[in-house]
Amino acid sequence: MRTSPERGFTLLETVVALAITVIVLGAAWQAVVRSAEARDQATARAHATDAARDAVLDLADEVAAAEPDALVVAAAPSAPRLRWRAAAPTPHVVALALEGDRLLRRDTPAFAPPDAPAPPAVTVLGGVRALTVRALDGTAWTDAWQGGGLPRALELGVETADGARWRTRVVLALAGAPR
Repeated sequence: MRTSPERGFTLLETVVALAITVIVLGAAWQAVVRSAEARDQATARAHATDAARDAVLDLADEVAAAEPDALVVAAAPSAPRLRWRAAAPTPHVVALALEGDRLLRRDTPAFAPPDAPAPPAVTVLGGVRALTVRALDGTAWTDAWQGGGLPRALELGVETADGARWRTRVVLALAGAPR
């Protein structure tokens, strides 16, 4: 037992305080790491969601400018397909389809010879679970549309692998236009 009035920290007290400090700092570090991982995951989800939304809106803008009698919506067993003819910047046919988990687009020149090789596909959006396309004939929504003018409206939808869904409806201004 000490008889001196000056009391300092014993080695044991110092080691215990140091151990408590290490435990607290370790817990704080783990919280920071988990927080950074959660932020990175949220940022990646936000980018994927933005990409899906932008893809649907860009496609809607393009379909809105489709030429009369040039829009085809095919209700395929696995996934719908969409095809339309566009005039700008040069006449071409656009085909859109879901293959695997990618939404693919093929642009074919309107005046390409029939025996020309198929154009390469461009990925519009990856990580897609489902593509939905419906046409409004004036009274009801249908899963298929085959020429005969444009439908009154078109609904485009994409479901991403993480379950996010984006859908938009486009009123086609040239619907009912003279041929």
